Amino acid sequence: MNWSKFYREMIDRNIGVISIKEQEKLRKSCIAIAGCGGMGGLSAEQCVRLGVGRLKIADYDSFEIHNLSRQVGSTSLNVGQPKAEVLGRYFREINPELEIEVFSGGVQADNVSDFVAGAGAVIDGIDYAKLYNSVILHRAARAEGLCIVNPQAIAFGVSVLIFGPKTQTIEEYIGLEDGADETAIKTHLIPIEKFMPYFPSYVDSVVAQKAASGEINIPNIIMPRHLGTAIAVSEVVMMLLGRIQEPPGPNPRIIVLDLQDRHFRITE
Repeated sequence: MNWSKFYREMIDRNIGVISIKEQEKLRKSCIAIAGCGGMGGLSAEQCVRLGVGRLKIADYDSFEIHNLSRQVGSTSLNVGQPKAEVLGRYFREINPELEIEVFSGGVQADNVSDFVAGAGAVIDGIDYAKLYNSVILHRAARAEGLCIVNPQAIAFGVSVLIFGPKTQTIEEYIGLEDGADETAIKTHLIPIEKFMPYFPSYVDSVVAQKAASGEINIPNIIMPRHLGTAIAVSEVVMMLLGRIQEPPGPNPRIIVLDLQDRHFRITE
């Protein structure tokens, strides 16, 4: 393989779990990750450290103090700085050979096609409350025949949804009309059980309803975000390498795990 000495040493411990041929496929792969917060940022970091050669990352937001509890790249020194730009620099420090395209305005209607173009898979780490941006991302990924993986976390639990070209669309899944416009999407109330098919027994139901309606942020801590992104990136990598198949449809593949309730299941 035509690898630099740096790259060869960086991925040295991968070999044995991942073959040299598979590693080369990852080096030539591009993964598009929307959102640079708790889910998107951690997913992107795992891809970089795994040796994925190309990334596209997108986020319009800047780091705030409350991000310090759970978001990769956030420090007291970069509060107020754009997340995508901070992570772009950070990832290049990990792998100077990384090809990375930073969309510092986030995923929008006028750039989403460019964002997914050339990618082998998409990870949707967009904030739960930004449904419109997620929907246009899903539409663009589907138009390119790509799988899109959506990890969510609450309390000590995670759910990871994998949509493929043969599964129902995100609109069908959450009860939106096909082709719904921006206003309809932004006013649509997502049933929380759709993105959290298993809701933790120990989370107060009043809190759950307020989180579902957008009155408060979804309560979360850092540990399940590492779990959720590990599952999401593993699904993407295993599909790219042909180790597992895309969801056969019609339903998305759903992986749920809650550590406190000791609950785990996979459905598709």
